[in-house]
Formats: sequence, structure tokens, C-alpha cells
Amino acid sequence: MKNFSSSSNHRHPPPPGGHEPYLQRQHQQSSYQNKFRCVPNFQAVNNQYYRRRFLPPASTTEGSVNSNALHRPNFIIKLLHDFSSSPSKPNNLQTLISQLDPSPQNSHIYTTGKIAASLIFQEWSKTLSSVLHLWRSHLDGSIHYTPKLISNVIVPSDLVELNQNLKTLFSSHITGLMEGELVRKWQKKINEKSDEIADLSGQMGKRKYSLGRFYELHDKKKTLKAERSTISKRLKEFKGGMRSLLRCLETGEIGNEEGDEGVEVYRVEGELDWKLIHQLILRECRRLEDGLPIYARRQEILTRIHGQQIFSFDFLLQLFNAQVTVLIGETGSGKSTQLVQFLSDSGIAANESIVCTQPRKIAAISLAKRVREESIGCYSDNSVICYPTFSSSQQFHSKVIYMTDHCLLQHYMKDKNLSGISCIIVDEAHERSLNTDLLLALVKDLLGRRFDLRLVIMSATANANQLSDYFFGCGIFHLEGRNFPVDIKYVPCATEGTSGSGMVATYVSYVLRMAAEIHKTEKEGNILAFLTSQMEVEWACDHFEAPNAIVLPLHGKLSFEEQCHVFQNYPGKRKIIFATNIAETSLTIPGVKYVIDSGMVKESKFEPGTGMNVLKVCWISQSSANQRAGRAGRTEPGRCYRLYTESDFELMTSNQEPEICRVHLGIAVLRILALGIKNIQTFDFVDAPSPKAIDSATRNLIQLGAIVEKNGVFELTDEGRYLVKLGIEPRLGKLIISCFHCGLRREGLVLAAVMANASSIFCRVGNDDDKVKADCLKVQFCHQNGDLFTLLSVYKEWEALPSDRKNKWCWENSINAKSMRRCQDTVTELEICLKKELAVIIPSYLIWDPHKSTKHDKTLKAVILSSLAENVAMYSGHDQLGYEVALTRQYVQLHPSCSLLIFGQKPSWVVFGELLSITKQYLVCVTAFDYESLATLDPPPLFDASQMESRKLQVKALTGFGSTLLKKFCGKSNHNLRSLSSRIKTVCKDERIGVEVNVDQNEILLFASSVDMQKVLDFVTDVLECEKKWLHNECMEKPLFHGRSASPCMALFGAGAEIKHLEVDKRYLAVDVFHSNLNAIDDKELLIFFEKHSNGGICSPEKLLSWMGLTSPALR
Repeated sequence: MKNFSSSSNHRHPPPPGGHEPYLQRQHQQSSYQNKFRCVPNFQAVNNQYYRRRFLPPASTTEGSVNSNALHRPNFIIKLLHDFSSSPSKPNNLQTLISQLDPSPQNSHIYTTGKIAASLIFQEWSKTLSSVLHLWRSHLDGSIHYTPKLISNVIVPSDLVELNQNLKTLFSSHITGLMEGELVRKWQKKINEKSDEIADLSGQMGKRKYSLGRFYELHDKKKTLKAERSTISKRLKEFKGGMRSLLRCLETGEIGNEEGDEGVEVYRVEGELDWKLIHQLILRECRRLEDGLPIYARRQEILTRIHGQQIFSFDFLLQLFNAQVTVLIGETGSGKSTQLVQFLSDSGIAANESIVCTQPRKIAAISLAKRVREESIGCYSDNSVICYPTFSSSQQFHSKVIYMTDHCLLQHYMKDKNLSGISCIIVDEAHERSLNTDLLLALVKDLLGRRFDLRLVIMSATANANQLSDYFFGCGIFHLEGRNFPVDIKYVPCATEGTSGSGMVATYVSYVLRMAAEIHKTEKEGNILAFLTSQMEVEWACDHFEAPNAIVLPLHGKLSFEEQCHVFQNYPGKRKIIFATNIAETSLTIPGVKYVIDSGMVKESKFEPGTGMNVLKVCWISQSSANQRAGRAGRTEPGRCYRLYTESDFELMTSNQEPEICRVHLGIAVLRILALGIKNIQTFDFVDAPSPKAIDSATRNLIQLGAIVEKNGVFELTDEGRYLVKLGIEPRLGKLIISCFHCGLRREGLVLAAVMANASSIFCRVGNDDDKVKADCLKVQFCHQNGDLFTLLSVYKEWEALPSDRKNKWCWENSINAKSMRRCQDTVTELEICLKKELAVIIPSYLIWDPHKSTKHDKTLKAVILSSLAENVAMYSGHDQLGYEVALTRQYVQLHPSCSLLIFGQKPSWVVFGELLSITKQYLVCVTAFDYESLATLDPPPLFDASQMESRKLQVKALTGFGSTLLKKFCGKSNHNLRSLSSRIKTVCKDERIGVEVNVDQNEILLFASSVDMQKVLDFVTDVLECEKKWLHNECMEKPLFHGRSASPCMALFGAGAEIKHLEVDKRYLAVDVFHSNLNAIDDKELLIFFEKHSNGGICSPEKLLSWMGLTSPALR
């Protein structure tokens, strides 16, 4: 083989012997990708005469052919499409190639794929010159292709020569940028700010302004100084980043040692990757141009987070302090997208992962997508990923991983050291979700075992001092935001707390009117309106109509694809988005200029005293109100309309109550026990829940069979361990596992899914006729066993339909198609979880048949009862009282939408999903069961069912009375009836007792326990007898004639106009009796008193007002 000198610039073609002649053609992407294997980092081999074997070309397509090129090319320069550019037309590429000097021996243009063209060279000098020319053009923006060299002849000195030339080229480019047009632009802005400050100083020095004007100028000067300082810091950070890249060019590795400026902002191992360095340069320029506040503080933040590692026991607290940072970043600071990139660039991850947690899936998914877009080309493929749901098979091999806090908690349950993670960022900590608080407590313990781990707690409005104190007095880093001015307007509703358009509250209708008014009167800009629930959001979307507007919902139960609609552009139309509080944080919806804040939020609050989950609408906190207002100022100045008064805002709490203090702690307690912690009361919570709440959760877990108490210590059962792996609400997990044991595997998953979406499956919106129609359509699905059976029936019928029929079927039957798809997604997620975590396969069909009464009905009722054993209620016996909740003894009505009401029945015993508190409380998601089923519960229920049965009200009907008597019995405005009921309740000491009168049916109904019924009957009978007697004796005093000269004779008329008594000679039949406080005496009692102490018959009392200001009865 012929020797090739390493210093030679002229390469001879390889000898023809032993090789097929090379015919040069234009190939598609796959052709050259297969023939010329790309090696990202050129490695010199010991044999400087080594020549790579060149394979003959495969079949090719469209392109130019040079008949003279019969030899294998020594060098190929591939032009790769830039990340941000779209494929160029062949004519443009031909022009580019034709202008190359030196020109390639041949070229190939590709119309598809990542490769735009291939340039063929035989001589190294021409190859080197072309590579440098292409890179120079690419750096200055003349072309949008990245050159990549493929050498079929490997000579080490060539690679050294190429890299040295590229280092010089890139260094020159970076140096030019540091003093270039972009820097000069921002330096000019600094000078302008300085001139404005100087001008203001001159104005203030003249002292001819009023005090108010002086302070106005002072504030403006202060703002200008802050803006100048921020721009200066950004410029300094930009130059620092560029110097870091220059150091990498000098040493051959990116950021291999710390510079004088502190922590290197770039630290990437491996040989130089020119494409990577170019993308880092471009991203650095974009950061300077974007001007996010966090960029100006990058070096400070990295220095704080990297800290100093101290391994001396004496400095243990200092070590902990260095491991944790609380970063309070205002809305718009860029913390959620930029910090992970800063940390990854600086090498804090090393070979491990940076995990950023979010409280919601949509935030985790959208942020991961945004970071991937911003950092494209800066990291290898799959370096930024998202785990929205947990799987035990997930690995920590990527640089940056976004996930929900629930997902990271499940990973902690699997691996208590969180191996593979170098840094944890807990974002949106101000929401203080249950998962976030539990995660913080567990990571705090982990920090004592892993000194290499870093924790960053990020928030916009959290109580920084509290979090700092909790983490050993760690440092707090405050970061200003980049919010544009937001004009706050208070426009309170005319009425509050009353029901509005049928199914929704007044504020919902007012939000619609305000949105319509803004759309009609304000300039362009999208509208974001905050409501409290999925039902309100969808009702608003259905009822809002306006030209040139696109109405979009945004709530947590939408699929990711549906939620992403709010980020899309709709040319020529204004986006009007009705959202729940999911839009308060994390998400930046483009173009939102107007925010409508209802001031309300729907929260599920657990009441430890009653053991009940109560879902109610309540006021938001001030921090939430500020977050909502901030949505209007993310991308431009905006306006926020608050539908409440400024005094209402002042009365709001400063921050939202931590979720751990207001929800059921079942899953949290279960996880803590699963970690081997024996005493829950001593667990190191950020905000400790009440002992009652912990005891209630423990009691519930015992009732569910998830834990047992042995020797004063709680231990997990097998079912408890299954529930931990499932990671869902314990009662839903119990529902799934119990159905699995009974052979109804799919039924359990569907029941859990529909129970979580129960409030939104049936549509009942529109005008009164639409609602009546919806109610009629619902009847066909209603099941006599209750709501869960009804929803199971709906899902079974919907699932059996072909995909192309489902939406139409939902429309025809007034079913919410989105809710059905959410249920299906939940079922699918649970199927995957059961398969991966518990090795359980779920069948694709439902065994239960809604149209036949089988043993499965009884089985499902027993399973539902065992899963909701603390939510039992008994019919009180009186419709006015409704159902008595077993554990709290409070009386609650069935919700008007309950399926049981369709059948006109009131089952004696029911079990419910939760209490809904609106204008009054209701039982929702109700299922009927038999009294005998309570005996099958293991462990037994926490209430005495037999005692409840004995207290149940009995009903006794009294009939045979005339309407006149009943009206007298009730008295005017039912005054006598209410007075009698009050006396009976006092005597019997039972507030449940009731007396109802139906005049039309001539009937009196008595409601009392079996013990008190006779007393109540005696009371009512006595009063009725008195009324009969008084009615019989009732008379009326009238004059026999009227005259001026003589006093008329007075007659007392009885029934039938019979004259009972006649008086003449100016004598009267009335007696006045005076009393200082006659209102305190009951009419009936007074009448009975006079009857006892008088000889004549008393016809009727009449209260009069005397001239002395005293009241007196006149007895006739």
C-alpha cells in the first residue's frame, strides 16, 4: 500500500486494485448515512497510514452525477440542517455549492432528512479550507447548515490541524460577540438609562416641585437604577459565559476548572464538539436578548447552590446549609425553565440527573417541552425528559427530568437513597400540596445520608423564612420578576353567595358577562377567567358566545392534548380561556392581557372532628389573587378585573393553608408507615397536621385493612403494601383490590375512575327545557342501587361502542364525552400500574350486567361499603331531615342529581363518596346497601348501627280533622305550630321531632322516635282538644244598631249568628288586663290561665297597644 505523508496536502486516490470503481451519484439521506458512518469525535489511531475501507454505494435517486468521479472520496463534508431552519430548496443549495472556493469535486443534494447535501473532496487542503469557510459562514449567519467532516483517510495531524483552526475561528467569533452589535445595543440602553437618571437628578435638585412630585421623581429614578443594574448584570453574565466557552477552547474541555469568576457556567466532559459549542453560543445570545431576570443572577445562584462541601462532623449544620437553597422568584423570572439548564451546564449533575418536580402533570409536560426547545443541540438526545406518571421501570439516565411530586415520592418508596439523582428542584412550593410537604420531609432526612445531594426549593410566594428554618437555616435567594404593569380593577358582583343560572353560582354568570364586556370594548389581547371547578368551566364554555372569539377550557381533568389548545395561535380570533386554579402558576399562556378573577376556589377540606371530606367553594388567599393578576402581565402590560371589593381582598388570608392541614392524610400516613416510621405523631412535617387528623387517617387505614396494630405499633398488611405501590387514594385502592379478590377485576378499575369523575359525567346545562331533556335521558341509565352503579352502566355502554360512534352517542344521551375519555385514560393508567407493579392482568371486558339482577350486584355493594365504611348514613325517617351520617350524627340531604331519587325511594342505609357543601350540604356519589351488610365488615364499623336504628324516627298520621280546625291549630303564619313543636322538642330533649300539617289532605304527621312518640301524640291531642273547644265557644261582639244620640246595644254572636248575650246601658263585654311584657307570654297559656280563674266563657283574646306604651289583652 502506498505511503501517505501526514504533512502532505495532496492525497492520491487509492490504488484501483482490490476495490470496485466508485460511481458518484446523488443519494437520499439513508444512502449516505448507511455508507459513511458518522464518528462524532475524531480519534487518532496509532497507525498514521490507516485508511478506512470505503463501501460501494447503494442504489441512489435524484441528483447530479460526475462521470469523472470513479474513485472513492477521501473526504466528505455533510451539510446538516440547522435545528431551527426548515429544509432549503435544491436551487439555494446549488448556488451555495457553486460559490464555494475551493469547489468540491462532486456534490449530492438531498430533498428529505437531516442531511441537506454532501460535498466530495480528495485533497485535504481543499477540504480544510472548505470546512473553515462553511463554519465561518455558519457562525456569521450567512448559511444555516452545520458542516460535518467524514474522513475516509485518517491522519492524526489533519485532525489536530482542523481543530486548531476551528479553535482560532470560534475564539475569534466569541471575542467578536463580546464586543459586537448585540452587546453594543444593550450598552447603549445602559447609557440611555444613565442619561435619564442624570436628567432626573438635575430636576430633583432644582427644588421647585411639590413633595408629591418629588417622591414621584424619586421612585422613577429608583426604577431606572434598578433597570440599569439588571441590564449591566445581564451583560456581565453574558461576557462571563462567553469567557467560560473561551476557556474551554483553550483547554480542550468545557469548563474543566473553575475560573476567577467563581463556578464555571459551562462544564461538559469529553472532547470538543463544534456543533455543541455553536448551539451554546446561540443560546447565550438568546438569553441576553430575552432578558429573563434569572439570567442576570446566574453566577450568584450557581455559586450558592454548588456551595462548599464540608465533611467535618463539627460543620454538619454548615454542610446541610450548603445543600439546600430556597429560591423565591417572582412570576416571570424564568426560574422554572432556566435553573435546570444552568445547573446542567455547570456540571452539578455530573453523570446523574437533575429532577424538577411539579404539582401537576400539565406543568411538568409543558416545561419539559419548553426546555427541550430552548436547549436543542446543547445536550445529547433524550437529555431532557418528562415522567408525568410513575413506573418502577423508569431510569435516571437523562440530564434533566421533569416529573410530578407524586412520581418522585413513588420513586422514593422504591429507593430511599434516590440513586442516580444529584439535584432535586421542588418547584411551586407555595402550593404546599400534600405530596410536596411529604417529599420535603423525606428529602430532609435523605440529606443527612447523602452529602452530595442538592435541594432547591422554588416558589413565587412561599413563606421563605419558614422553609429556611425547617432546613437548618439554609440560605434564601430572592429573585425579582419580569412582570409588566397590571392595572387592578375591583368590580364586585351585585349579589354574592346566591345561586345563579340554575346549576351555577352568581359569580359564574358575572364572569361570563365581564368576559363579553371586555371582548366588546377592550383592544386585542387574550382573556383568562378563573372559576372553581370543571363543571363551571364547561358551563361557561357552552354558554359564552361572541364573534371573532375562540372559547377554550383549562382544568386538571383535560388530557394533555386538550390542555395544549390554550397555547396554540388562532389568527384573527381572541382566545377566551375559562380555567380553574391550574392556570395560577407554572403555565404562561401567550398573549393573555386580561384576567377575570372570581376570587373563589373549590377546596376539599377534611374535618377531623367529623371524619368527613367536605368539598366547598371558598375565598382564595391574597397570594393566589396576586398570582392570578400576574397572569395578565407575563408578556405585556395587562389588566385584572377582580369580582370582589378591595376590603374583601384585605380580609383574605396571606397564603393558602397547606394541603396537609386540610385534607385526609390516608395516603401520607400509609407512605410514612411503609418507610418504617413507627410514630406518625413525631414525624418531622413542615407544618404538622393536627393529632386528630393523624388519628382519623390511622383509624381509616385500619378500617380499610391497610394497617393493623401490634403491641402498640402500626404495621402494614399485604393490602397496605399493595396500596403503597398503587400510590392512589387508599379507599380507591381498596375498591380496586377488593374487586380483584371477588373476580370483578375490570369493574374495580372502572368504579375508581368514574368515582373520581362522578360530578362531570352527566351534562345538565342550557335552558330549562334542555335540563328537563337531560334529566329524561339520564333515566335510562339510572340503577336502583345508586350512583356508582349508574356510572358503571354508562361506562359499560360507552366502552362497547366503536370509536367513531362514541362522541355522537354522548351527544345524543347528554353525556360528557371528555369525562368519558378521562375515565378511559384513568383505567388505562391503572391497568399499566397493576401490570408493572403488582403483575396483575386486567381483562378487557366487564362481567357485571346492569340489566340483570345477579350476585355481582350484591358483591359490588359489599365492596363499595368496605371501601367507604366511614361514609355510612341512615335515613332519618323524615324527609325534612334527610340522612343521618353515622360518624357525625349530622343530617344531610341526598344531592338532587342522585339516581336513587329517580325511583322515588329513600333506602334505609346508604354509603356516599363525599359531602358537597354549597348553599347547604349534600351527600354525593351515593350507593344503597342492606342493613345486614354492616355485619360483614371486618374490622367492624366505628358506630353502633343497632343504636342508630333505635333512634330512627317513626311516622304517625292523624286524620279526620276539618280544615278550619287545622288552620286554627297552625295559627297565623304557622306561629302556633312552631311554638308547639318547640315546646315538644324541649320536653323530649330531641331536636329531630317534627309535626307537619297538610290542610289540603286534612292530615297531621308526627315524627318522633319510638320512645317519644306517645309524648308527642299526647301534646298534639291536648292542643287539638283545646282548639276544638275554643272553636266551639268562639263569639263576636257587634252593635245591634248605630246612632248618634243613644249608645247602641252590644250583642255577643256565636256560631250560626246566635245571640249568646246582650248588654245595654253603656255596659261592655270586654275586660282590659295590663301587663308590662305581654309578648313574653304565649297566647294559649294566657287563655288557659284565664279560663281557670273566671266564671264566664272567654271567647277570644285580642292584643292591644295602650296609650301608656303597655300592651294589654282585651278579653271578650
